[in-house]
Amino acid sequence: MSTNRLYYQNPYQKLAETAITAEKKAEEGWWFAFAETVFYPEGGGQAADTGLINHEHVLDVQSEDHEVWHLLPAKISNPVKMQLDWDKRYANMQQHTGQHILSACFKDRHNLDTVAVHLGSDITMIELKTETLDQKTLKDTENAANKIIGQGLPVKPLWVNREELGNIKLRRSIKKAQDDIRLIEIGEIDRVGCGGIHVRSTSEVGLIKIVGLEKIRNHVRVQIRIGPSAYLYFEELHQVFQQISNRLTTSVAELPVRIETLLADQKAQARQLSRVNDLWMKTTAETLAEGPQAGCFLLNELNGAHLKTLSESWLNKHQRACLFVSRDQARMYFFIRLPDKSPLNLQEFLNGNRAEFSLRGGGSKEFASGQIDDPRMDQQRINLLFQKFAEFQKAGG
Repeated sequence: MSTNRLYYQNPYQKLAETAITAEKKAEEGWWFAFAETVFYPEGGGQAADTGLINHEHVLDVQSEDHEVWHLLPAKISNPVKMQLDWDKRYANMQQHTGQHILSACFKDRHNLDTVAVHLGSDITMIELKTETLDQKTLKDTENAANKIIGQGLPVKPLWVNREELGNIKLRRSIKKAQDDIRLIEIGEIDRVGCGGIHVRSTSEVGLIKIVGLEKIRNHVRVQIRIGPSAYLYFEELHQVFQQISNRLTTSVAELPVRIETLLADQKAQARQLSRVNDLWMKTTAETLAEGPQAGCFLLNELNGAHLKTLSESWLNKHQRACLFVSRDQARMYFFIRLPDKSPLNLQEFLNGNRAEFSLRGGGSKEFASGQIDDPRMDQQRINLLFQKFAEFQKAGG
């Protein structure tokens, strides 16, 4: 038995009363088919409708052959009352119609074919048959699409048979072999085969905003916000810009110049800090007090990058093997260096002590660095690590 799909007759219908025609038990609940339905099934890139049937939440809607199946969490009985989640349905209709408009503009103005579509709750994605897409093309297409929205063109479904297709100009060819074919027509700008549901006028779409690009399978995927999602996007941007403007005590219009100035200042300060840091490290290396083992040092509040510079300065001055350990907040770092032409291999030291002290890191024959993840690393165990390093040097000497 075929389901009467009320959403094709009137996509704005929110309520319906009907009867069960088939049912089947599943692990996730009960699947029901009805004589008619206002619920659109998942398909064509568009998500399934949600809502209530006899006060049970509709978990999924799928089309199989000529029937539409509805997944409910519990078994129900006749009579059946349907209530559509209208806000989600209408947003889907806006998204789908907006996608048609944008795809038509990409094709008409730049000869770019849409090869895949995903209609999300916030982001709609169109995959275009091209490997590159520049900002000029995006801006031109977006502007053209929003002009079409403003024109309030009618959006109409058309049922035709295959013989009539030869007389109709379509944006893309129809590959399916059925005799009855459903088209969606937007004014005189677009006709395309589509089983989805749409708003009556382009003006109902509201707004289209392209918000991102990504490469996929030698194609370009365009990310779009449509309708209320586009307005929300601009509201979020406004709030962010206003917060930044307030923090930087400048107008929104002057933000680009202000940010460029701050970035330039930051780079200059970073270069100056690097020079000061190198000078401090060299000075520190000359005044370090060694630990209980020669060439071993325990420091505080220095990270791995600091230890790298410090150990290099110390080695250049003394030409002796050295092991630096430092606690920086909750982490402990190490850096080990050997002088040139040393017969030792630090990889042997790492491999021999990695498990005992939870050494995590690597390096080469002449240096090694990383973190010490052993939570038991008190002063006694650090001295033990220093002792192991001294024994390693003696064994190789």
